[in-house]
Order: sequence, then C-alpha cells, then structure tokens
Amino acid sequence: MWLSYSDSEVVAFHPVCEEALVEALTLLNIQDDYEVKHHEYTGTLEMDFVIKNRHDGKYLCVIEVKRTPSDINSARYQYQAMSYVQSNGNQTEQPFYILTNLENMYIFRYDSERPRVVQQILKPGLKSIGKFQEYTREMFINKLSNEFKNIIKTNILDQEYVYSNSLSEFQDHMRSVVNKNKEWKTSLVFLLYEYIRGVFNELDLDGFRYDIRRFRNNVNNVCTEAMRVNFNEIFNKDETNYIVPFDVPAMLLELMYESGKTYADGDYISNLLHEVASIDQAHNGEVPTDLELSRFLSILAKQIANLSEDGKISDPASGSGNLITSAIEIFNITPERIKANDKNEKLLELLSLRIGLNNPRIISKDTSPKVTAKNINDLDENYFNDVDVILLNPPYVAGINSVERKKELFASIKRITGKRAITSIGQIGLEAPFIELISALAKENTTIACIIPVGYLTGRGIEAVKFREFLLQNFGLKTIFTYPSSGLFESVAKKTCVVIGRVNRPSESIQVLSAYMPLKDINVSNFERNLQMNESTNTFTELTQGIDVLENEYKVFSDSVGEGWRGLSSVGFSAVEFMNNYFSSHPKLVRLKDIPSDTLKVRRGWAGNDGASNLVFLDRNHELINTEGLETVQGIRSVRKFNSCFINEGDYLTIDYKKSTNESVDKAINTYLETPQSVGKQARRPKSYDELKKILMKDSSKIIEGYKLLLPRAIRPTGKVFYTDQPIVISTNFNCFYSENENDIKIYTSWTSTIFYQLMCEINSKDQEGVRKMELPDYEQTYFPILDRLSENEQVTILNNFNEITFCDLKNPEAKNTDQIWAEILFENPEFIIEESLNVLTFMATERTSKF
Repeated sequence: MWLSYSDSEVVAFHPVCEEALVEALTLLNIQDDYEVKHHEYTGTLEMDFVIKNRHDGKYLCVIEVKRTPSDINSARYQYQAMSYVQSNGNQTEQPFYILTNLENMYIFRYDSERPRVVQQILKPGLKSIGKFQEYTREMFINKLSNEFKNIIKTNILDQEYVYSNSLSEFQDHMRSVVNKNKEWKTSLVFLLYEYIRGVFNELDLDGFRYDIRRFRNNVNNVCTEAMRVNFNEIFNKDETNYIVPFDVPAMLLELMYESGKTYADGDYISNLLHEVASIDQAHNGEVPTDLELSRFLSILAKQIANLSEDGKISDPASGSGNLITSAIEIFNITPERIKANDKNEKLLELLSLRIGLNNPRIISKDTSPKVTAKNINDLDENYFNDVDVILLNPPYVAGINSVERKKELFASIKRITGKRAITSIGQIGLEAPFIELISALAKENTTIACIIPVGYLTGRGIEAVKFREFLLQNFGLKTIFTYPSSGLFESVAKKTCVVIGRVNRPSESIQVLSAYMPLKDINVSNFERNLQMNESTNTFTELTQGIDVLENEYKVFSDSVGEGWRGLSSVGFSAVEFMNNYFSSHPKLVRLKDIPSDTLKVRRGWAGNDGASNLVFLDRNHELINTEGLETVQGIRSVRKFNSCFINEGDYLTIDYKKSTNESVDKAINTYLETPQSVGKQARRPKSYDELKKILMKDSSKIIEGYKLLLPRAIRPTGKVFYTDQPIVISTNFNCFYSENENDIKIYTSWTSTIFYQLMCEINSKDQEGVRKMELPDYEQTYFPILDRLSENEQVTILNNFNEITFCDLKNPEAKNTDQIWAEILFENPEFIIEESLNVLTFMATERTSKF
C-alpha cells in the first residue's frame, strides 16, 4: 500500500496533503491570490498547513493533518486545530479550519459564540474521501484535491455553510446529568441505543433492529435487545440503576440515530463523553493516554511479552480505553482477551462503547472484554492470574495531595507481599505505589508496560532512588523509552517516559530507546520491524529514523541507581560521555562535594522556607517600609528580577527583627494578617501571630557576611549566576556558596558562568516541567576548579575579566571571552572543547525546554 497509518505524518502524509491543496487552488484558478504554506507559525504554535493570501498575508483556512481516523476523532486534536485559529487573531481572513487524515476530514468554522469545538463542525460532519488501498497515489490525490476544491469554493469563498448538529446537544444533555447517576445511566441507555442502531444500519449489520420508540420507554426491553449484541456496561438490566418511566426528547433520539450513521465508529462519541465524564478530574489522575504514545507503548510491550494462546491483556486503570484499543490492534487480538478496570464506572461505559463500535463486525456476547469498576485496592488477588501483559498509565497525583490514597495502597502491598511497600517513603507521587501494587498482584514474568514521570529515573531524591531499586528488582526493568514532550499530555506538565519489565525477573541487560522526533513523525511500521531485528550496542545507534537505541548491562544501571540514570537520550548520553572524557578526571577540577568546607561553605537559602514570604520579603514600595522603628536589610527572593551577575542590592527588603522596635514588628505582622494572601498549588495552614513572629526572628538572623556566589535552584532559558559582597537575606530559591576570600568566590563565579559549567548543570539537573531544577546534591556532583592548581597568572587573567561576566543563553549559547579564558587554561585543544560544549549544551537545553 502506498500510504499507511504507520507512516510518518510529516514525511508521508504532509506531501500528499500539500500536493492536493496546491492542485485545489489551481482548479479554482486562485493560485495567483493564494498560496499553500507548510509549517507556518502562529505565535509559538506550528500549523501544518495554511492557505495564505499572497497580498496581505492573511489566512483563508488552516489545515491540520493526522494519521488515523481515531486521531481526527480525538477531542484533543480537534481543540488543537481550533487553537490555531484562535491564536491567529487579526491574521485571519476566514475562520475555517480542517482536520484530516486524508481518508476522512472535518471542516470547522470558528465562532466565539459557539465556543466548543463540537459546535463548530460544519455539515456533513465526518467527510469520507476514500481508503488508501482502494486507489493509486495519483487517483487518491486527484480525489482529495477535488474535495478540497469543493470545500474552499462552497464553504469558504461562497460562504455556503451550515453548522452540523454535531452532538453538541447530546453533550449538553449528558453534562446536565453527569452528577445524577440514575439520569446518566438512563440517558445512556436510550441515546446510545439509537446511536449504535445508526452505526449498525450504516454498516448493514444485524442487531439493534428496532427503533427505540417501539419499546415505549421500557428500559428492560431496550437492554434485552441491546445485549443480544453486547455493550454490557451500558445496557445492564439492573433496574435500580434507571429512572422509570423516562422521557427522552424525540429530537435527541433522531440526532443520535443520524449521528451514528454519519460517524459510524466509537472514537468520536467516546471522546465527547470523556470530556463530560472526566471534567475537572485531571488533578485526580484522570488523563487519557495520547493515541500516538499508546501505539508505541503497545509495540514495545509486544516485543518482550510472552503472550500465551489464551493469555489476556489488561489495563487496570483503563479510563475510556485508548491503551486497550491500541493493544487490540497491535497484538491483533479479539476483545474477549481484554480485561479492563477503572474505578470511574462512567469511563468504563465509554470503553465498552469504543471497543464495541471499533469492532462492530465481531462484537458479541462471546467476544466481550471483561470489564470491572473497582478501586485498585479492591481487585481480587487472583485478578491477574490469566493475564500475560499489563498496560498502564497510572494516575499522576502529587504525594502531598494523595496522602490518604497512598496509605490504602501501602496497606494493600503489605497484605499481599507481607512486606512494607518499597515506595512508602517521603513525598512520592501516587503513581509509584500504584505501579508497585500492580506488580505485587501480577504473576511472575508478567510483562508490564507503563508510563511514568521521567524524574523517577534521573532524580537524586530518596523517593527516586527507591523507585529505581524497585524497577530493577521487583518490576524486572527491561526497556526504557524516552521521547519529546511536544504534542503529548497537553494537560500534564510532567515529562514522561515508558518503562517495560517482567515482574520479579531482573534482566541481564536493559535497553534504552530514545526518540528525538515527535512520535507523530516516526514511521511506526519501520520502528516495529527494526525493533524485532535490532542488535543493540552499549552506545546509541540509529534504530529507525527518529529513534536511537542502546543496551547496557544490568550492573551499569544498578551501580548508578543512587546518582540517577543520566544518559537516557542520545543527547544526554553524548553529554555524559563528553563530561566524563574531558572534565571528570581533569587534574585542575574536582567535584564540589570534595572541596573542603574551610575553603568553600555551601548552604541552601533559608528565608521563606517556613512560609509567609510576603511578610519576610517586602517590596521596596510597600507601605510598611516607612514605619517608624522598622529596620530592614537587603533580601534576594527571585531569580527573574536580575539581569546582571552582580548584585549590589536585593530585589526586596527583609525586616531586621533584632534592630526593629516591638511596635513596628507588631504593625507589620498585623498588616500581613489583615491582607488576603494568594493561594498557591499547595495551600498552607494560616499562621498565627506568634508563628509569624518566630519566622521573622529566624529568617532575619541568618545574614551571611563575606563574599557569596548564588546559584538558582530553578531556571529555564538562561544560565544565571550571581555574585554579591553585600549582607543579604537569601530565599530558598538559591543555593549559596560563600567564603571570606573575595578572589576565591570571584573565580568560582567566573567558572559557573561558563558554557562548560552550564553543560554540567544540564547533565546533573532534574527536568521539572521544562525547568532546570537543581538542589545541593545535584550541584555537589558538578566540577569546580582546584584553586591551588591554577597559576598566579591564570588567576589574574580570570579576575581581570571578572566584570565582563554575562549570562549564558542556554538554547542559543555563544562563546564569550570568559569561556575562551577557561578553555585555554584547562585544555590543550580549547577551540574543539568550546565547539563541542556549545553543540551539546544547545541540544540539551532545547530538549528540556521544547514543550514550554
């Protein structure tokens, strides 16, 4: 076949779309006024195609291309396409946009009075062009270009368009009953019956034979007819679930039947209902798995799985079924070999709908997936006995926000294993004990493939260390897959990766796959084929275009479990290798942790650690500043406010408790108590007067004298370092390095500003939502100059250049005079080291910040 769903979106699908669009403009004879532009930007968003006015540059239409029918039925991708038109603003000539996988397409017209994307679909709804296998490339492009021509002329140029009924009324109705269980269940029975009847009639299938009005609102009879086929989670006969009698508007019934005939699959309607069923539940971990990632995860699981003839595949946190439906396709199995569970019963209804309508020709009572709606703690200990493969996107909830839920998981792990949970430590996220419990329930050698925050693999905190130990031993880690964040989990800021293992079967070697292209641009067929033929080495080599692979012995990972696994991407691996080759054993460099404390003292900033930062740090224009008897000292609170290395005064002032009068301190505290405080992500308990007084006393008593180098704990695009000789109160946003020797601190400051040191920071940091996060243990692994091994002339040269220090633009770094000086001091081949450092630093910083 000349084009398949597994081909690269950009390499294979885009040229076909572009050729058809260009031909459409020619057929309309408007090619002198309009042109097709590929990968045009609107702000920071990249559009696949636009039809652009050659004279004024405005956009006639936006076209977004995806690979599969499921993709264009995805609410996320539909909102993505809409967001381009929203962002275009005055650049828009006409507010039309098209979402297509070339075989099928939707055309939308943006209207702020119709804010939901489902309200912006134009008739006829889903438009079918044809199947790739039914046409030659030339014939298909001719058909597609004619379809584009008709849409552009009729809908856009002639303005002859009609908004589709598009199920927005159905979605509105379900939203109105989402918290009324009986009304929700009864509505689903009546409305989805008619939708499924429309699908079955369109496909000329047996089942759902009668118009629902023949049943005269008898729920039991409707369920009996529906369950001749399947869809048990929707049409169960427990009458206590329903409102009887129940009146459904005839208009809605007609809408559902016609929509079933129009869309004829389960993805579109399931996605619409998912928006309703999971509204505002992202904070509880209800986030659907991206379709592209689901495919790759299933392929990777299949590579190492021992799926027996009757063995089942399970997703114990299945949601509405993106992972499971992907597994049915990739493993080429029928639905009865699926076991799905989710504590949200509404999502399981959608899963039943999706699987049934995506397999309409085979779905029956005998080909039903086994579906349960249980809290993970309530699963039977024998639940996974017939399961060979588990696919999992666990709920991501911060540890501090899931204390009670984690206690339940820990108790279940202890009950099953007889041992304390490995993940029962610190502020670990909910996802970690969730995965541990699944591993405890699964039988030995079961393949588990799951999505986790990549920070668990790289972080130095005790939580991350323990989780890595669990992965190596209990989880039986076999494969790690990292990928760019772009386009994935748009509602989740954490960078993720996939890990795959065999329960309680520690592996002799571990394979690491690193994608450097967005998953949508990778040829899935080539990936799967090359994966089966791959013979990995201990350095990254190309597996397929867009993905590199290496394989290392278990010992390599176990030896570095405490420090974190740094080389998980080809870029990261190159950076670590570069650092080890040129910095780790350099005679003039030493790890920060090995510098004696009498030479350099190190501590984290302290002010604001106990809260009340708006009292500890006062704006220079704050009304309290001129209070009689109130004395202040310089305070540094935020990284963002400083654009120079040299700090002569802080960005805020801090109350000097010792020097201030009791009356002035009393006024400051009472003013703070009377002022409404903003509530952050982790709201703190309001503090009493006495607690606030202790905070002021504590935070202003630790003023560091002498010479200080301040390194931020978190930065994004700029490698900021700061030097000050002023007495100053330092917030928790900084790590402080200080000494009474002025020249020592100046030399250290100069070094930390270089591209070499900033590269080490990228290697040793934690990527937290695109931010380079570094705590003291991370800084301690970086290399500092051994001052005694720098000659007097070398030190003089560094100090003479001190006032020229500037910040490093991490994504577009340039070699400055400071870098040149250090390169010539440390290396025999300075130009090579500079060039390599610039290249690797650029790649690492760009990889970290690409989504943000």
